[in-house]
Amino acid sequence: MRLVPSPVFAAAILLFMGNVARGQAGADTNSYDWLVKAAHDAVDHGEFNPSADERKTLYRNAEQYARRAVAANPNDAEGHFQLARAIGRNALTMGTRDRIKYAAEVREQAGPYADRVEDFDASARGAAAS
Repeated sequence: MRLVPSPVFAAAILLFMGNVARGQAGADTNSYDWLVKAAHDAVDHGEFNPSADERKTLYRNAEQYARRAVAANPNDAEGHFQLARAIGRNALTMGTRDRIKYAAEVREQAGPYADRVEDFDASARGAAAS
């Protein structure tokens, strides 16, 4: 069964994306904070996007943003977490061999920071506050 978005849903998405674009017009797109947030938002939007092609594009964009964030600030755990998250989601859109290849990179990005959970902002991870 294929879900087709309603015209109202499509219009809401276009309105939302227009608001996002206007809100980011004055943003410094090379700043570490902007890149981390952009990577996080792209993955979040991809998770709920019904279009496989759009989902792949969002995940690829998230990976690019996160790679730029890590390059801008390699010592911050959040950038590495977002990169691992984006790579993992991107890998899920690929075949088995590519997934295996990407798994090593996810471990490489997340590994050194896995025991430093306190470095991550719980709200950015989407975790419930306890």
